[in-house]
Amino acid sequence: MNNHQKYIIVSIFLLTSCIKSDVEIPPTEIEPPIEEEITDITYTAAIDPDKITRNSAGISFTPTNRLREWGVYYSETEATINDPVKREFLKAEITISDLQPKTDYYILPYVKDKNYQITYLEGAHFKTKNVLSGIKGTYASPPKLENGRVNVGKLINELKDLNANTYNWLIWRGEKDWDDLQLFLPLEKKNKIDVWVTLVPYSESKPKTNWSSEPFQTDYVKWAEEIAKLSLEYPNLTALSIDDFVGWNMQFYTPEYTAEFVQVMRDINPLLAFVPCIYYNSPKTVNYSDYLPYFDGILFPYKAESSGKETLSRSDLLVNEIEWMRTKFKGLPLIIDIYSSAHSKAGSSTPSYVSEMIQLSKKHGDGLIIYTHPHPTNAQEKYIIIKEEFSK
Repeated sequence: MNNHQKYIIVSIFLLTSCIKSDVEIPPTEIEPPIEEEITDITYTAAIDPDKITRNSAGISFTPTNRLREWGVYYSETEATINDPVKREFLKAEITISDLQPKTDYYILPYVKDKNYQITYLEGAHFKTKNVLSGIKGTYASPPKLENGRVNVGKLINELKDLNANTYNWLIWRGEKDWDDLQLFLPLEKKNKIDVWVTLVPYSESKPKTNWSSEPFQTDYVKWAEEIAKLSLEYPNLTALSIDDFVGWNMQFYTPEYTAEFVQVMRDINPLLAFVPCIYYNSPKTVNYSDYLPYFDGILFPYKAESSGKETLSRSDLLVNEIEWMRTKFKGLPLIIDIYSSAHSKAGSSTPSYVSEMIQLSKKHGDGLIIYTHPHPTNAQEKYIIIKEEFSK
């Protein structure tokens, strides 16, 4: 392009820029944004009873499509804006987690609209469930290292793979079981898996047998003290159980002695539960009424005893036996102990039996524990079934 051409273009631009219209163009009026008053809409925040667990609760907000933010302040006393808060920007439901079991909580919900106006909704309260609700766990028979110690890392991985939320740690034949438990607990806490500790009774301790729960053997007051102290450090340690809290053992577990060790435990940690192992026929020979104030739940190993013969081939009697046990242990959670491994008198269980028992226990019990922890290869079919049923 030559200089003349450049000049012409510039001139045209200037002339064009200076042209004035004879028509008056009124100034453009920009419409202000329509401010939707939050009072024109009724917002609600509802606690879902089905979403309350031992350590969490769900609160649903409606509607949320015109909101910028919504949330809930929560506290063990009347909630205020100075308390912990959980906020949400996308999902209508907010889940408050890491709560204490069997505890009253108060909430103060709020909503923030598109214009940043905040409105506080009506407060409400709920109570988290007992530590013994919704249990899906396994019991004993952990994987071992070559030196006989528990392979805690492998056990954690298997529990996660099984979708288990609880593991019942049996202290019995391993001299280092107590030490290994203390290696296991921090890993379980990290993976949000609860732990029970089970001790063997007098009938399975020295001098009647070659083993005891070590190191405190049959000093259950000392056990209660040490386990309770450990549970303060690891809140995922939720229950103490004693096996075979029945028959011959009851001459030692008098109501007075039971009251003593349970009180020691509760004085240290009132949230730690005592859950003795009691069979179907046991209340027929032992009057447990004096013990009920010291029980937080019952571990009920099912062997179809109402048939007149111990067997692991009949799941059809479970519901009736659960109902009968509830009449003897009024108001206490009933955790069903399902035999996956063989029993010396009741025989072996099949994979289909284990599947049926899990389904019935989830529907009619307060939780379930599989005895024993399944081996992923030696008991592969049962392992797969337990994994599938625990995922539902």
